[in-house]
Amino acid sequence: MDDFDFGLAYRPGDDREPGLDRGGAKALAPLVEAVGQRAERPAKPKIDLSAFRGQFEAPDEGISLADTGLREAVVKLREQTADRELRELLDKAERALRAGRFDEAWTHAGAALKIGPASVPALLIGAKCRHALDDHESALALLATARRYSRSAAEVTAVARMRGLCETGLVRAVTVQADHLFGAEQHSAAIRYVQQKVDRHPEIMELRYVLGGVLFRAGEYRRAREVVEALLGTGQADGIEVITQLHRAILAELGAPVMERARRCLRAGKPRAAIQQLTEFHDTVRTHPQYKGAWAYAHERCGTSRNMSVRERWRVRSTGTSLAADDLQETLIWLLKEEFTAGLNAFVKDDLVAVGSHCTRAEKFDDRSGVIAFLHAMAELATVMKLDEVDLTTLAEADRRLSSAARLADRAAADRVFNPVVALLMARISEARAEMDLISCFSRFNALMEPFVHGRRPTATEWRHLQAKLRSIRSSAYDCEGQHPAGSPARARLDELLIAINRLM
Repeated sequence: MDDFDFGLAYRPGDDREPGLDRGGAKALAPLVEAVGQRAERPAKPKIDLSAFRGQFEAPDEGISLADTGLREAVVKLREQTADRELRELLDKAERALRAGRFDEAWTHAGAALKIGPASVPALLIGAKCRHALDDHESALALLATARRYSRSAAEVTAVARMRGLCETGLVRAVTVQADHLFGAEQHSAAIRYVQQKVDRHPEIMELRYVLGGVLFRAGEYRRAREVVEALLGTGQADGIEVITQLHRAILAELGAPVMERARRCLRAGKPRAAIQQLTEFHDTVRTHPQYKGAWAYAHERCGTSRNMSVRERWRVRSTGTSLAADDLQETLIWLLKEEFTAGLNAFVKDDLVAVGSHCTRAEKFDDRSGVIAFLHAMAELATVMKLDEVDLTTLAEADRRLSSAARLADRAAADRVFNPVVALLMARISEARAEMDLISCFSRFNALMEPFVHGRRPTATEWRHLQAKLRSIRSSAYDCEGQHPAGSPARARLDELLIAINRLM
């Protein structure tokens, strides 16, 4: 025993691997951002005419009316015009249009209309000029006159095609102006503006769609519903998909207060009251994104209530619908949004105790939320990584928190959306545990050797006690070696520790 140096004090060096550094907890921030995105409320849909517009008319391909059929029809109709002066004016108007001189074109077209106010070719070219000048309503007025005077199929077809282009231009202009008014926070002015256009052109369905969208954006959900349902009631199949989407969005907003009351009932442990709310206002809330989940969750809660008879539980369960895994997670986020938001804010502020408190409260309500479990696991891991000093006293707490973090991470995996980040979190937990095990080996060895640092020799009884403790430390060190790759600094220090223990043994 004279050869043994009982003053050895092994501890991990300062040049740790980056993954083992406690400051590495900051690297988990992107995971928290991913959790925040999962809980965000979907943004309200904006007016989108692009898909809707294409359902009605061919797109405007330019002022020159690249529609070959329409152009040929106008040319033929113009050639049939008996009045030579009228034909010359129309020719000049066409040439000016092609050259992009729209004011000049309208001057010639206007002169032609004075000569032949009932001339369909003159009315068509006049409409083209006003359309080119973005005066779509004047163009539509000219086309209305042209339609009254149309006698041949060619005239009727040409007027219809031109009208489609002008209606598209008008809707586009109205939408731009409405967006401009909304951007200036003039919501009432935007509604009045679009309403005037609808009153003036009730036959243009797209304008009614725009009115419904403007009312929706302004929060006038009941009026928006009336407009859109009247539009759906026309039986028009074109554009039905986007109209239906807007209708669903409106109903979802109308149902939001009812859904919030149902949510509060569920949080208060009153699932039957929640079912009553959802049943009473079924027509209003049936399209709300959380309706199906809330309905099924309320029935699930009723089915497990101790205050109900077996017959009542069976009846309620058979009435509801089962919750799929994804639907359950969405419903739990919706139900526990207060706890999650508070917990996430606390995590950002580095108040890990508050995070644990908020998550624990949520788990008492329902411990199946993957989001809550993930956030709680993050807080447990971060608490370990932020320990100022790790010794035999704090190692027990670290081990408890890491075990808790691992259990919570397993629970978070129930939400498949988090599977990739849960795998990363589990890897971080494993790294932290490997570091704690490493520190534990050295801390136990140092504590065991502390009484003999100054050269005091152990008694026979102390030596037997030392041998038992050293065997335990050696066993832990061998286990710890498997957690660190060969050639790493941690593995090298463990090898040094094992050599020292074997010398002592």
